[in-house]
Amino acid sequence: MFRKINNKTLGIVFVLLLILVLAIYFFKDRQGERTFRSELVVVDTAQVTKIVLLPKALNGEDVVLLKGDDGWLVKNENGSYSADVNSVNTMLSEFSGMYPERVAARSKDKWADFQVDDSTATRVKVFNEDKMLVDLMIGKFSYQQPQNPYQRQGKMTSFVRICGEDETYAVDGFLSMEFNKTIDQLRNTTIINVDNSSVTSLDFTTRDESSYRLRNEKGVWLVDGIQADSVTVQNYLASISRTNGKLFNTQVNLPIEADYSL
Repeated sequence: MFRKINNKTLGIVFVLLLILVLAIYFFKDRQGERTFRSELVVVDTAQVTKIVLLPKALNGEDVVLLKGDDGWLVKNENGSYSADVNSVNTMLSEFSGMYPERVAARSKDKWADFQVDDSTATRVKVFNEDKMLVDLMIGKFSYQQPQNPYQRQGKMTSFVRICGEDETYAVDGFLSMEFNKTIDQLRNTTIINVDNSSVTSLDFTTRDESSYRLRNEKGVWLVDGIQADSVTVQNYLASISRTNGKLFNTQVNLPIEADYSL
């Protein structure tokens, strides 16, 4: 009788210990899990039709990127212009998957430290027509030197907050470089963008109306019928084939006549 009771008691103790061990392992496993969202922003970029930026550099003035039938436009209160495609595509690539590495802070009193409050952040709003898909506050960034001599690049970390939430997240990359831009930095600056091999003729005109033509005739370059130096021509084509502007003239009264035309 004593043996039966003893075995029963041991069995109960064993079951209780087993439950306790499983509970401890489960608790530890839960402690190792993320306690924050695994995806900060995931957007189908094909659905994005408008991006509204309130760059820190403009102190509250907004810049709007609009998707049209002929590509993207950038506009503000002063006008609407063709947008730089590379800048827009870089922004869209950030929206396709932005993953937080950690929670940098959980309370509002830390917003100013990470520059994600209303007065110091660059705000980014993303739309599909009138439906807002994303509303972000992009703050400061930090740079960490390479940890070993075999690493060529350090690590850039940006601090981001979702509007309406208290948490500030650390995200890989230098986001303010992509979004904290003026309208001129988002405009298309392309003047010439051609493949050298596609060019067959160039017409030059000066203000005094003197002109000449450089033309390719069956693989031979001619200047008004006289053979030109082929190396010089190829070097010239290479120098102008990818020509971009740097600054925009904001004057209203521009000269009517150009000094030179090509």
